[in-house]
Amino acid sequence: MGKKVKPSLVEVFQLMFVSAATTFGGGYALVPVLETSIVEKKQWMEEEEFLDALTIAQSIPGVLAANIALILGRRIYGLRGALVACLGAVLPSVISVMIITMLYEQVKDAPLMRGFFAGVKPVVVALLFFSFLKLARRIPRRFYDWSLLLGTFVAVGFFRINPFWAILLGGGLSLWRKDLP
Repeated sequence: MGKKVKPSLVEVFQLMFVSAATTFGGGYALVPVLETSIVEKKQWMEEEEFLDALTIAQSIPGVLAANIALILGRRIYGLRGALVACLGAVLPSVISVMIITMLYEQVKDAPLMRGFFAGVKPVVVALLFFSFLKLARRIPRRFYDWSLLLGTFVAVGFFRINPFWAILLGGGLSLWRKDLP
């Protein structure tokens, strides 16, 4: 990719707001949308930089959408970018929750609503799977790296190890092995 493009604060807010407002399924469903927009379409940052930001966002406590927005916003536009991006990413949820809580009791048992949410679930799973496949292609084809992937999958998925500890362990093992880029 060529030179990175520097957006305005309004563009940062708009991208985060529209992405968050049109994505169902939380922060993980938002990741492929942001990656496509920020890296591929708008070229605000390189893919490696995006993946680094995603790794940090997943490693720290808090809501992934807010974490990734803060980190991406800061990398794109500094502190003001972080605040504007975070506001853009969380405002759709705040507005939605306010509206839904007012309407929920009236429509919760409607077949139309149950059907809608039943259809949204597999779409979100497909988006997550697609995101996984894109990220997995970036993993070096070494036994060690794929062992870490499988070990983390088993530890978090089956033994319910907190992802924070799995990330720390993976990073620590790589440092211990002196597995530096």
